Amino acid sequence: MYFNFATLALLVLGVCTSALAGPTDTVGATSPQCLAPGEGCVTNSQCCTTYCYNHQCT
Repeated sequence: MYFNFATLALLVLGVCTSALAGPTDTVGATSPQCLAPGEGCVTNSQCCTTYCYNHQCT
């Protein structure tokens, strides 16, 4: 499947900015930066574009 990575990057930045700014949000709050699709992750508390699946952001 083909993704527009520029759009995806902007989406990730928006999600992470919201998560870091929200006092009750946990997604991305403990992660220094967003993880791109395909990068390794451990839990959903790390900032992925959508979610952490099988130790990879998808």
